[in-house]
Amino acid sequence: MRWKDEKNLSGLHGQRMLMYRQGKISNVDTRTAFNPAPASFTTWHPSRQAVVFTTPEASIFFHTVGETREVFYAASDLALYRIEDNIVTTTADISRPDYLDVFPTWSPDGDHLYFCSAPKMPPERFRDIQCDLVRISYDAESGAWGALETVLAAKDTGLSISEPRISPDGRFLAFCMSEYGIFPVFYASSDLYLMDLHRGTYERLDINSDQSESWHSWSSNSRWMVFSSKRRDGLFTKPYFTYIDADGKALGSHSVLSVSGDAASMKLSLDAPSEHTGTGTHLVADGEDVAMVRATLFDSAGNFAYNSSANVTFS
Repeated sequence: MRWKDEKNLSGLHGQRMLMYRQGKISNVDTRTAFNPAPASFTTWHPSRQAVVFTTPEASIFFHTVGETREVFYAASDLALYRIEDNIVTTTADISRPDYLDVFPTWSPDGDHLYFCSAPKMPPERFRDIQCDLVRISYDAESGAWGALETVLAAKDTGLSISEPRISPDGRFLAFCMSEYGIFPVFYASSDLYLMDLHRGTYERLDINSDQSESWHSWSSNSRWMVFSSKRRDGLFTKPYFTYIDADGKALGSHSVLSVSGDAASMKLSLDAPSEHTGTGTHLVADGEDVAMVRATLFDSAGNFAYNSSANVTFS
């Protein structure tokens, strides 16, 4: 479906998507007859030739006790904007009238679109909203979509899944799970989980607190993740960093709020040559920059000893 606005562009502030491409900023209105809401929560296809976005019909209401805010989605579909030919399009499995489809993200190879999906609920049943993690295949050359697949079902976890983010190397998928709902930043029950996409298994990360963890993002080498947490006071989110090792274990960030003790143990890890670790892509004959050895110090309680003055030497 092609859509082009011939009217004055200045009269619809907040309704359009700004796109910076090849040194130029363009003002794109993605609204059509089937998706009247403006674009939100965009994700670029790795080819940089298309953008998927949500079209939410969202509202916010307030509680008198506990977390005061609640975001409710009455509707939300996904659509794809093809840049070169200025076309907004969708397919039935990502724009079902009886489902909420949210938080799209592409696999690094661009072959699959991952997102979260839940049956629509009336406002009085907002606590019954629990999202599944699903994916759908996509062929960038032909523009053809495949069949919808369930990756992880809320009925199996008992929790609502949101904010999937795949590591750039394609190995891990980080996501939130909370008791219900779509916006985990508002729920103290929201924790971060990591799925091994090679094995199909997942586990709760050790860096979670008793407050909300959400809004996470990967580093380009797939070894670090930044996330938002309310662990300091339960009110405001602040950024925290954690190192994710090659086995999907998270290290470090849980000790930010407490002073660690003296170093009592050490974990060694080896980053072999890889384009994702910053250590080169292959072995070199002179023996330099072959690999990186990481030494992580822990105190007797198992906390990351970030303020330790202990010296570590290698010979």
